Amino acid sequence: MWGSGLKEVRTKNGLRIIKITEKKQFRGKPREVLLLLLKLLIKFYVHNANIVNQYECTTKLKREPESNSVVIHMDFSENYSIKYNTEIQSLHFGGSRMQISLHTSVIYLSSSSTPISFCTYSDSVRHDAAAVWGHIIPILRYIEKTAPETESLHFMTDSTCSQYRNKTINYIITKLHWYLPKLKTVTWNYSEAGHGKGGTRWRRGYLKKDG
Repeated sequence: MWGSGLKEVRTKNGLRIIKITEKKQFRGKPREVLLLLLKLLIKFYVHNANIVNQYECTTKLKREPESNSVVIHMDFSENYSIKYNTEIQSLHFGGSRMQISLHTSVIYLSSSSTPISFCTYSDSVRHDAAAVWGHIIPILRYIEKTAPETESLHFMTDSTCSQYRNKTINYIITKLHWYLPKLKTVTWNYSEAGHGKGGTRWRRGYLKKDG
């Protein structure tokens, strides 16, 4: 029986802490393996039920929006490495190559049947809550201009603690009225682990009404 091993915590350059997951082989008697499988299946069924419920609710929220409401589905993309048309060898193999951070979003307005795609970029490669606020501001300004009557705002993101699920984000929620003064309701919906991008491929396979 194969399973994920313990996570080893290492300090890199005295600044960063990274976790390394090792793959280890576990052996046991057939009865022990079956009991362990049954124990793990309970967590899997709960996880699976949460995914199905979340996709059904978010799909309904996007297809049947409330009056004066906006849905924002967003996540960080991988950092983009800047390249030149002609590069010297030291730039190609060295650590001089610069990167920019990309933050992608899809906005669903109740006043429009067509979703709007956004991508903001920054030369800062931070992905923390402060960077999230910086990437959200252009979106709020766009909503302020195109849908100033917005009363409900629904965010959909993954559940990464360093980015969206922390106390700083809770504080940011209380300041959204700076850009949307008529805002009355704000929800921040966190997806299940491993399904932060929307899970389109999974949804097509299991939710027939979406496929």
